[in-house]
Amino acid sequence: MGCDIHVFSEYRELRYNYNKNREVIIGDKWISADFYQKIFNKETEEFEYILKHLYTNRDYNLFGRLAGVRNRNIEPISLPRGIPEDSCDLIKKAAKDFEYYHTPSYFTLQELTDASKNFFIEEWGEIINPLEELLIRVEIRAEDIFYSLNKEKRENFRIVFWFDS
Repeated sequence: MGCDIHVFSEYRELRYNYNKNREVIIGDKWISADFYQKIFNKETEEFEYILKHLYTNRDYNLFGRLAGVRNRNIEPISLPRGIPEDSCDLIKKAAKDFEYYHTPSYFTLQELTDASKNFFIEEWGEIINPLEELLIRVEIRAEDIFYSLNKEKRENFRIVFWFDS
């Protein structure tokens, strides 16, 4: 039986107030950055929205690097952190609706970028970075939201994920 990853993305919307010509952050809220596809259900004759998953590959080297899942030979970036308490409502609902999942965690885009630097393994005679494909997809999604990326924006975009078995 294989193991799959379920990856969701969200960004932090910062709320500012101006005090004496200075921006002051007065609050923040995490908002889903996931895309949904509108499809017509012929049985119910209604439109439904289906989540377009950010990443669906079964890559045990990546799973090991993210959370120590299915590959104990790769040091994980960190121990699993669980689902963030301040996560957006869509992610909380998805976690609640998904009965059997394990090892939930999350990383900001900046954390993924830092963890990706100088981390390579050998697989089938090739040198690879297990985070590379996921990182590219997360960066593209973040650019869809922010239009450009800098360190602050990378810290305000994150993935939340868990695994099934």
